[in-house]
Amino acid sequence: MNAEFPKLLQISIKEHLLNLGYTEKLIDEIVKATSVVNYGQDTNIHSFVGSVSLAGAGYNLWSVKGGNKKVPEHLIYRNKNVNVVPSCVTKIINLPTEDGKNLYEVYYHNKDSTTIMSSIYDIVIIATPLHHNQEFPIIFEGFPNVDVFSNIGKYHQTMVTFIKADLKPHYFGLIEEIDSILSCEPNKTIISSVGRLNSVEGGMKHSKVWKIFSNTQLKPEIINEMFSNINNAKNITWEAYPEYSTAVHEAKFKLHSALYHVNAIEWAASAMEMSAISGRNVAILAHKEFSQKCYCKFNENMQTDVPENTPSVEL
Repeated sequence: MNAEFPKLLQISIKEHLLNLGYTEKLIDEIVKATSVVNYGQDTNIHSFVGSVSLAGAGYNLWSVKGGNKKVPEHLIYRNKNVNVVPSCVTKIINLPTEDGKNLYEVYYHNKDSTTIMSSIYDIVIIATPLHHNQEFPIIFEGFPNVDVFSNIGKYHQTMVTFIKADLKPHYFGLIEEIDSILSCEPNKTIISSVGRLNSVEGGMKHSKVWKIFSNTQLKPEIINEMFSNINNAKNITWEAYPEYSTAVHEAKFKLHSALYHVNAIEWAASAMEMSAISGRNVAILAHKEFSQKCYCKFNENMQTDVPENTPSVEL
């Protein structure tokens, strides 16, 4: 991006903004609120992901009708050359060949079946986090160093509570409801944020559905203090994003000869927009490297097929 970019990964957002002349009070109250709600972490996260967090608090944000998930769905299903196999990958085996090329055998099962199937591929692109506490871990076999696939780093666990109820404003020191409340000190407030959820289809205002982020499971008595007329509640534990620090993290986009990892970008910053950038770059990298291999192989075949007495031609 620019020569200064790597430095942003090695200095905290708080120190970076202090160096730029911003006050500690502004950082502790405004900047910390964005890092807490977006990443569940303090202003000791590195300054690039801290800047992405601040961008998420901007006024000119947008969303897609039907949910932002529609973006990748349409990219996939509108491409007639893509064959989607709804399944869960369980294992990837490296298959070296005699000519030095690597093939990969991918084992998977459909979501409604336990029958294991497999297919062999020239290129495999992984677009899911790889960390020590995966809900659906992938086994890697036949690789020189399998640790690179499991010791990538720790992801931060966030608790998400969805609840249909009426907010009690006085719990937060308010006179009436407001649509969102962000914490700049989650150790004191228990929650990271609470916000009103409106339909992704649009048109709905003043919904009674709320989303709460917290770093620990909310106890029923806390929920009862915050809400009244509770109709429904659902909890989700989410390995949401990396545990950020200013330590150098060597996440790799290329894990093996033709095995790539889109989510390496998350160690710079975890966001939908970041994943889009990473997906595009990994696709370009995989295409470039595969084309070079095919070109070299083609040249080798051409040279072996040329008769001994054929004159050479210089172009």
